[in-house]
Amino acid sequence: MKWLKRNINIFLIVALVVLLVGVCFNNLAFEKNTQEITVESGDTLWTLSQKHRGSISQYKWLQQVKSDNDIKGDLIVVGKTLLIPQSEKNKTNKLEIASDQ
Repeated sequence: MKWLKRNINIFLIVALVVLLVGVCFNNLAFEKNTQEITVESGDTLWTLSQKHRGSISQYKWLQQVKSDNDIKGDLIVVGKTLLIPQSEKNKTNKLEIASDQ
């Protein structure tokens, strides 16, 4: 305990670094599991969930989209970009295969 009292500045710096690393890691994990889409004319949260939710339950998908995009009701605006959960069927694996053609 005496060491901590004498070296409180070092302790605070280490704690801050650990906190920042945790926040950065959390943000990177979030980015990997989401994708951006632009709302088009005729889109509703319901139709978007049917198109993009994959194996996630519709209720869970809708709640996550509303939470991630700060949507209070059911209204979405044409042209707005939404973060949505990235389902397995919407992941694009970019794999280039060498070809001699």
